[in-house]
Amino acid sequence: MSVNKKVIKVEDLRVYFHTKKGDSKAVDGNHFTMYENETLAIVGESGCGKSVTAMSILGLVSEPGEIMPGSKIVYMGNVDRDEDGLNLATATDEQIRHIRGNEISMIFQEPTIIFTTRTITTKTALITTL
Repeated sequence: MSVNKKVIKVEDLRVYFHTKKGDSKAVDGNHFTMYENETLAIVGESGCGKSVTAMSILGLVSEPGEIMPGSKIVYMGNVDRDEDGLNLATATDEQIRHIRGNEISMIFQEPTIIFTTRTITTKTALITTL
């Protein structure tokens, strides 16, 4: 039996949005690991940080948001990296641009049409081709 390769390991992911009223902790300590040829579902209530977590992996968090120091998003895929992987939380824009869209992508959903039959069929097809 072969063991699937670790692709992404998220450790203590914290993403805060700095506002005039103080810091809003959109994500505060997420931990998970994704493996090759496996599916990982991130589920939760509205506003719990699912999208911010995904945007963090893709390097798309912009001001006033900040991936906090100490957060790790270690990518072990097909990129120039050391043996420990590339920490996307601290990677340069250039390093992330080589990965985004080529190695890691996000399928955005429209919540107002998610339960139509046509949408479910389309999303199933997209998911099975990943």
